[in-house]
Amino acid sequence: MSFRLSNLVCLWLCFLSFLPSHAQNHPTVSGKVLDAVTRQPLEYANIAISRKAIGAVSNSQGGFEVNSPETSLKDTLMVSFIGYESYRMVIANIPDRQNMVILLTPVAQELMRVVVSSKPYTVHSLLQEVISRYGDNYNTTPVAMESFYRETRQADKQYGYLLEAAMSLFKESYKERYEASLKEVRMNAYSREFDYETSENFLRTLLLNDYIADPFMGFFKRYSKKEAYVIADTTFIDKDPVFVVTLGELPEWKETYWINVNDLAILRFEGLGYYGADSSQVMSKPEQGRVSRYRRLHVVNVYKPHGGKYYPGYLRMVLEMDTYNQRTNKSETYKILDRELMVNRVEPVTGKPADKMERYSLETQLKTYNPEFWKNYTILSRTPLQEQAILDLEKKSKLDDQFSKQKPVVKKN
Repeated sequence: MSFRLSNLVCLWLCFLSFLPSHAQNHPTVSGKVLDAVTRQPLEYANIAISRKAIGAVSNSQGGFEVNSPETSLKDTLMVSFIGYESYRMVIANIPDRQNMVILLTPVAQELMRVVVSSKPYTVHSLLQEVISRYGDNYNTTPVAMESFYRETRQADKQYGYLLEAAMSLFKESYKERYEASLKEVRMNAYSREFDYETSENFLRTLLLNDYIADPFMGFFKRYSKKEAYVIADTTFIDKDPVFVVTLGELPEWKETYWINVNDLAILRFEGLGYYGADSSQVMSKPEQGRVSRYRRLHVVNVYKPHGGKYYPGYLRMVLEMDTYNQRTNKSETYKILDRELMVNRVEPVTGKPADKMERYSLETQLKTYNPEFWKNYTILSRTPLQEQAILDLEKKSKLDDQFSKQKPVVKKN
């Protein structure tokens, strides 16, 4: 494969919202997205408001919240997920807008045969056509994306680090890198054991690993006729047929692409790799006979449509690693580094941002905590399973107190 596990950079991110967000001057919409048949939660469902560049993504328990001052009761809430019929409802007609239970119905299986017979692609003819349509499907003019970023860290199943940031991401076109402009950032008072033995810039690495439209890692750059891609399945999003294309095998590394057959846009990417207990993938220099090793990597990119183009709605990376004692040949501390980014809004812009971040290391760009800002900002909803994380992080004091004590970083001339 052209992309080897030994060359992977550290990546990651996790679902939890630690502070409530309730606005009084506009209709906040929140709830869960479930499978109508099994009642199981649907993770990564796209939540959108009609005719507006506003949206969210459901978490691992199907939970979501849309909180925008531009939302009105006349707008329509739309929920879509690959393999299901979409949901649409005028917000004014929703009985309980804060406790919605949205049941999505799976698309009838018999329709899949129609897609296969009506679209006689070989895997490479399909993928070459996907490449040829990139300029139609992804942005070729500048856009700004209002975004929420979260980073958490665990050591031996204990959470000890939380950083959340609100920012604007600028992208001149799908062929160019992301640039970031920071609005607000908040971080807990973490201990040194949750530092990482790496100089990696975690936000920057997350943005670089957009496998759909990054100028280096994006599919339009990485595709090769020599690779053994497979059309593994066929499904739908609403009534639009979707091909599921895979590359590679587990446990080493497997890539999965969901491609809308009608417009040939890649809607979603997932990459998954396991390194095992005998991993030789070392990510740090030996220190006192100990090194950090890769154990598991999971990458998710979800794109959503707006104005005839597709834009990132959600990026996530979860990296699991351990501290390995080379002298005793034993695994010691097991760590999980999780980072995620959700795009709340997409807007066309002219020119590059004047206040572009000089670096992506958010720990070096702390500001005075502004609790009022976060009250009306759309963030990822937490899951019931993440209540333990809150308990871990609040063992010494409430998170809000920890945030309020963060000190602005003074830039040196």
